[in-house]
Amino acid sequence: MSATLLLALLAAPVVAALPQDPPAAEEQESEVDKLLRHARTGRAHVRPQAANRLQRLWASGDEATRAEVITRLRAEAGGDRASLAALGSALVEVLA
Repeated sequence: MSATLLLALLAAPVVAALPQDPPAAEEQESEVDKLLRHARTGRAHVRPQAANRLQRLWASGDEATRAEVITRLRAEAGGDRASLAALGSALVEVLA
């Protein structure tokens, strides 16, 4: 085996372990989106916790945060009862 090939094989795990660049700002999920995702698709014990955190975020947030929460919830709820039911009980309680 050549020395270059051996060096490449030994260096590969080290290079792979180097820290990666953080995702770009547009790729990062907002706190509202993350909580909404967990409230809709998380495990059974996580959904109400995420909905409660979303409600607390709305209650303690500034106008922009409140508007973002309401806009996202309305967008997810849609205009009919079927899409509102698809939100799940934890998020419907936040809307109430």
